[in-house]
Amino acid sequence: MEIILVLFDTTKSSIEVAQNFVKYFNGAKLCTSKTQKGCEKYYYQLKYAMPYTDGNGTNAGVNINAPKIILSDGAILQIIQKTSCDFYEDSYEKEPNGDYKLDEDGNKIPVVLHRQYCAVIRLDTNGLKNPNQFGADAYGLYVKPDAIVPETWNAIGQESLKSILTGSGKLTYKNYSVGQKYDF
Repeated sequence: MEIILVLFDTTKSSIEVAQNFVKYFNGAKLCTSKTQKGCEKYYYQLKYAMPYTDGNGTNAGVNINAPKIILSDGAILQIIQKTSCDFYEDSYEKEPNGDYKLDEDGNKIPVVLHRQYCAVIRLDTNGLKNPNQFGADAYGLYVKPDAIVPETWNAIGQESLKSILTGSGKLTYKNYSVGQKYDF
């Protein structure tokens, strides 16, 4: 437990945490930004585990501009450090497919989300190779003060990761095209 809080220190930036974390991986390379020489190719879009929209009906993916640790086998870890382990985020209510819920006047409905994790680790197990999709070859972990646990959102591949960790190995994802209108 203590090592989690030492490595994922909420007083440090994502870059500082990644710089400290990379030391534990022999032969790993650290990319702190897309503009760093030789790193642009590691800042690619990941598809969600299932079609999920940009809020307005178009299938989306996710680009994460966090520091990346490229392991010697090509796997990629992304480190997203938070400034607190207990925080709130402003957002909007969404439908299960990602579209915004609208009020009677057609406005997005604001919501405040309570988050309780110190950092996020996103991993792409085969790096640059396809499919680059959560639930297929990419997964997310929450770093909490006392544990590292799978992210609790199915769009980030929660079901697949739980399946892998429990031994059944069933991957749960659906192939789709980013940029196309969501097909019900």
